[in-house]
Amino acid sequence: MKTPDRNQIVKLSYFSAGLLGLFGIINITSGNEFGVADGLFNLGMGVIFFFIGLMLKNGKILAFYLVGLEIVASLLYSFLMSRGINFVTIAFGAVWFIWLYGFNKNGELK
Repeated sequence: MKTPDRNQIVKLSYFSAGLLGLFGIINITSGNEFGVADGLFNLGMGVIFFFIGLMLKNGKILAFYLVGLEIVASLLYSFLMSRGINFVTIAFGAVWFIWLYGFNKNGELK
């Protein structure tokens, strides 16, 4: 898998943060049973993705650990909400790790 341009991944991270923030607000205001919990979780994930983008933009290895935090938090939340294993999170997390590993291998992260 070819590592994309780091600036593209930064933009993707900011876009993901914005979408998660929007989904969080929609969930909180929806009034369904798990809306507030899901909304707060999505807002939290949006914040993490914002910081992933910020760390990538500045070439910091901390982005790698924040992606790991996002994956662990998402899997833990799925288990706590009795939703089972979230394979989508695992798949996207693996892709993010491959990209970040490529950036680190190329000396773009410090």
